[in-house]
Amino acid sequence: MVPAKEQVKRLAERLTDEDAALVLPLMRTLARRRRKDAREAEDRQDIEDARKALAEPGRTPWEKFKAARGL
Repeated sequence: MVPAKEQVKRLAERLTDEDAALVLPLMRTLARRRRKDAREAEDRQDIEDARKALAEPGRTPWEKFKAARGL
């Protein structure tokens, strides 16, 4: 599989100035959207994991902290 940077480089070599003026901003927008979507998916997973951990009695960090100190 050819790395993305190499693919973009090959594409850029074939683009006219007019094509590049259209394609490059679109690629930037798509890359930003992909990163944003990935961050949001990671945040949703973190929230889900935290909720699961908090739902398990005695398994939360607070419970472990208290038990280790005899509280």
